[in-house]
Amino acid sequence: MIVDIRVGSPAFGRCEIVHLAAGEERSVYVPVGVAHGFCVTSDLGALTYLLSSPFNAAFEFEINPFDAEISVPWTIVGEAVVSPKTPARPRFVNAVTRRNFLSFATLARMRWRRAALLALSK
Repeated sequence: MIVDIRVGSPAFGRCEIVHLAAGEERSVYVPVGVAHGFCVTSDLGALTYLLSSPFNAAFEFEINPFDAEISVPWTIVGEAVVSPKTPARPRFVNAVTRRNFLSFATLARMRWRRAALLALSK
């Protein structure tokens, strides 16, 4: 699942579910400012990340995946097995108001500048 947390985005707060399965040869692009989570519905699951820059824990942002504000329609049968940190994660609205996020417009400008610099460097 992905949730747009880019302040000012037309899709701000909207949740989208993407179903992935082994052998489908599909992936999901999660842009900067969009949160993600996952639910493994089989006995075995794997998740691999391809990052645009080295991981930096200072930029990690967590919200409670069961927050009613984002209303994720998790496809969980029985009791969810979650990280011990899950109950302590902030609600979506509290987390977003406490963090100094880059706005949707600022992120768009940064993306276009980076694309222009890459084009000029060729």
